[in-house]
Amino acid sequence: MPNDDDYAIVVGIATYASYQAIDAAEGDARDFAKWLCDPQGGDLPKKNVSLVLLLSSDLPPQLRIGRPIRDDVEDEFIKLLNNRVGRIGRRFYFYFSGHGCAPSYDEIALIMANSSKGVPNRNIGARLYAATLVERANFDELVFFLDCCRGVDDTVDPQQPPFKRPQPAVDYTNVKLTVAVGSQIGQLSNAPDSPTQRSFFTEFLLEGLRGAAAAGDQSISVESLMQYVKPKVTAKALNYGKRQVPELAKPAEIIFRKGINNQRLITLGIKPGWPRPIELQRGDGTLIRRSNVGDTKLQAVLAPGLYQIVFLGDSATGEPDVRQIIRINFGTTGAAAELDHQRTVEYNV
Repeated sequence: MPNDDDYAIVVGIATYASYQAIDAAEGDARDFAKWLCDPQGGDLPKKNVSLVLLLSSDLPPQLRIGRPIRDDVEDEFIKLLNNRVGRIGRRFYFYFSGHGCAPSYDEIALIMANSSKGVPNRNIGARLYAATLVERANFDELVFFLDCCRGVDDTVDPQQPPFKRPQPAVDYTNVKLTVAVGSQIGQLSNAPDSPTQRSFFTEFLLEGLRGAAAAGDQSISVESLMQYVKPKVTAKALNYGKRQVPELAKPAEIIFRKGINNQRLITLGIKPGWPRPIELQRGDGTLIRRSNVGDTKLQAVLAPGLYQIVFLGDSATGEPDVRQIIRINFGTTGAAAELDHQRTVEYNV
């Protein structure tokens, strides 16, 4: 069922009046828009996705300069918001591939096609836009993916959005915002010199969103996505002798794909006469269940993953704890295992 309540503005700028072309940028934007409209991806209706690219791509290369400009992007925001007050939808995506810079530590200026060294302020202040959208509370969730460089340039003045901030009475405290950027401050965001290949960040961003970043329950969240993307981009850049480390500048609990509800009851048998409690813990040591002396079983409803069994030691005799691994798999409606403190391999249920 399409996410009719989700919207997106996707921008790709490949040719610039005064800066080096980014051959991959338009393809980056088109591929991200393709994921947005894919029923197995973002599942947005095509009418909810605005794709902002060079307006005259049929022109010869020497004339393909100067667009899109800030007005082209702002027009899409104005059409979407349409002077509306209050909630418009569930989620808003903003994707950008092109040149960028860092006027300050906490701002990213997205450089428009007609910008130049002499006229540096033809840009979009990404954080200013994001903050204003949060305060407007038109959407429950805001997702900014920015594939751009973040070289420091304090001569650039990040530009405010054309839409006004709301009255202070607007309740924006529950709006979730995440901003993921292809590079850290002071770094370049790398791209191949080919329109058919993807920029490093976008390549692995799309791989992750299409399933490679799925967690154990097959969900894809902001956290699992960036855990996948960050090392992949870093390693690819190093292979080219470059340094590029993506950054989750604004984290939020946003889910791109829901997980499989595959929890089930696990029964762990305890040998009669075992004299001390046994603990079932998560991988990080968080306690889930603890048996009492005399119990013959330990039960819990668990999702697939790795957990710990801890046979508590005897402090009086100096006997240490015994820790074991239990792996919960997919595909069963219930599972059981007989615990044995002398076991040396993991349980697999």
